Amino acid sequence: MITTEPPPAVRRFWDEIAKPGYELMVEAIGPGKPVDGLREAGRFFREHGVQSRPIHAHGIDLVSSAPHVYVDRTHAEPFEEVFRPGNVIMVEPNPITADGTLGMFVGHTFVVTEEGRECLDDFPVELVVTGEYRRRAEVSWDGPTAQVRRSYADLQEATEFGAAGVAIATLNRLGGFVVMERSRKGTGFDYWISRHGDLCGPLVQNCTPLEVSGILTGDDAELKRRVRIKREQVAIAKTNDRRVAVVEFGMPRTRIVRS
Repeated sequence: MITTEPPPAVRRFWDEIAKPGYELMVEAIGPGKPVDGLREAGRFFREHGVQSRPIHAHGIDLVSSAPHVYVDRTHAEPFEEVFRPGNVIMVEPNPITADGTLGMFVGHTFVVTEEGRECLDDFPVELVVTGEYRRRAEVSWDGPTAQVRRSYADLQEATEFGAAGVAIATLNRLGGFVVMERSRKGTGFDYWISRHGDLCGPLVQNCTPLEVSGILTGDDAELKRRVRIKREQVAIAKTNDRRVAVVEFGMPRTRIVRS
């Protein structure tokens, strides 16, 4: 199991800005409430010294539709100015720090009901961190039995298998990736991974090559050298998105890069 915590500045921005501002806007949705109330609720972000997208919310038809609620105005036909049961609205303020270095996408789609509102998905409102962050993670597992030790007495093989386990668990935890299938020999990488639940199609749609390498003990220079070698190796995969993961067990540490 791998557990991680985002950097403190990211956590504070979520707890103090992104989530409470979004929740204020959600409270503005309900039968008989003015659509412009979403704009009023969205003032929370500017009042707390941050930016947001120019548009806070919009209706949903087959695609995005009226009404459109902007930071400084609301565009709505007269019959759209007040929420009625059956209206569908997407709230997505997406706040950004004043200096533009950190932004968060937060939003859900709601349908207005007789009693209030209903969210149209089951996803929780929680923080998902992506990008290149330096962080510490706790890795825990059941200790190996004597039989397991005998089965993996070859340290080189144990290192490679262990690296695969750590890399896959890390990518799952931080990026939502799952392994779809083992790659064949000669492809330049070890696994096909995907954020989607479907099996890789004949053109490996939605799938990303992953090459994993393990180092039992090594310094920074060895880690960088191994990453460079593996990036060159996986480059033969004819896709636009590839991942390389190198796990060094001496410290321990894991480096995952996009290639």
